[in-house]
Amino acid sequence: MATTRRQFFSYSTSRPEIDRSLSQNGIPIDRVRNSRPTALKQPPIDSIKHVGAHPDDISLPAVDPLVVLLNRCCFGFKEAEYQRALALDYTGWLQEQLNYASFDVSALESSIANLYPRVTWTAAQLIADVKATGMNGQAAKELIGATMERQLKSPRQLYETMVEFWTNHFNIAAASTPEVYYKVVDDRDVIRANALGSFPAMLKASARSLAMLYYLDNVTNTKSGPNENYARELMELHTLGVEGGFSETDVKEVARCFTGWTVTGSSSNNPVFTFSSSQHDTAAKNVLGNTIAAGGGISDGDRVLDILAAHPSTARYIGEKLPDKNKFPSHYARASAVQMANTRWLSGRDG
Repeated sequence: MATTRRQFFSYSTSRPEIDRSLSQNGIPIDRVRNSRPTALKQPPIDSIKHVGAHPDDISLPAVDPLVVLLNRCCFGFKEAEYQRALALDYTGWLQEQLNYASFDVSALESSIANLYPRVTWTAAQLIADVKATGMNGQAAKELIGATMERQLKSPRQLYETMVEFWTNHFNIAAASTPEVYYKVVDDRDVIRANALGSFPAMLKASARSLAMLYYLDNVTNTKSGPNENYARELMELHTLGVEGGFSETDVKEVARCFTGWTVTGSSSNNPVFTFSSSQHDTAAKNVLGNTIAAGGGISDGDRVLDILAAHPSTARYIGEKLPDKNKFPSHYARASAVQMANTRWLSGRDG
C-alpha cells in the first residue's frame, strides 16, 4: 500500500519532541505555535553543524533508493510508476529502461507527428519550407513542443533523460539560420539515434550534422583559410574537456584534418554533408602525439574522432558530467561513480 502523507509525516519528529527541543533552547513554545512564519537570519556557514548518520537529521527516515532512482531518471513520476518500479525492483526497473526499444511509443509518436509535423521532415523538406514560407523558426518551435511531449508522456524516461543530456553536451544554439531548422534533423539523426548507444558513433554523426557544421563554422574550413572553431569546441566541449591536455597546436592540426568537411546542395533544396577533396589539406598532421600520414582525405577527420573518443581525458570529462547531471548525494558517491564510468568507458564496455 502506498504511504499516505499522514503516514509520512508521522515518521518524522513528534510534537512532544519538538516542544522539548524548543524548551531546552529557551524558546517559548506558545510564541512559536501562535506566530506567523518569518524570515530567519542566515547564520554563518561554519556555525551550521550536522549530527548523526544522516547529513541533516538522524531522526529522518532513510532515503528510498527507488525514489532517488526515479528522480534521477525521470521527468517526474506518478504513483503508478513508483509501484511499477517497486514490483520490478531497482535493477529490474533500470534494466527495463535501458531496453527502451521494448516500450511501444508508436501512438505517442503518431500524435507528435500530427501536432508537430516538421520534426519528421528531412533537411530538404525543411529548407524548401523555409524558402516558401519565410518561417525560419517554426521547426525549432515544433521541436520544443515534441521534446516536451516525449518528456512528459513517454515511458522511455531514462532514454529521454539521456536525450536531454546529450543535447546539452553537443549544444547547438537554434537561433541562427540555417541551424534553427537543421537542428530538427540533428535531434533525430544524431542525438536520439545514439542517446543510449555508442559515443563514437554519435561523435561521428555530430561531425557530419548540417546544424553542427554551420553552427561551428566548419562549412568555411578550407586548406587556404582554416577555421578552428569546430576543432576547438570538439576537444574542449565534446571530448577532452578544457583541461584535457590539448594545446593550441593540436587545435590547428585538428582544424586541418577537418578541412573540406562542408555542406552542398542548399541552393537546389537538397542540402547534404559533403567532403570536398579540393579544399582538404593533404599534408601530414600530428594530433595529440599521433601522426596522421600525408595523402589522407576524409579519413583524417575520422581518425581524429577515433583518437578523441578513446582518449582517457574524454572518459574522465564525460564521466564527471554524468554524475553532475544526476546530483549524487555526496562527494564520495560521485567520485565512485566517476571512477566506475571511466573504467567502463576505457574497457570498451560502454560502446
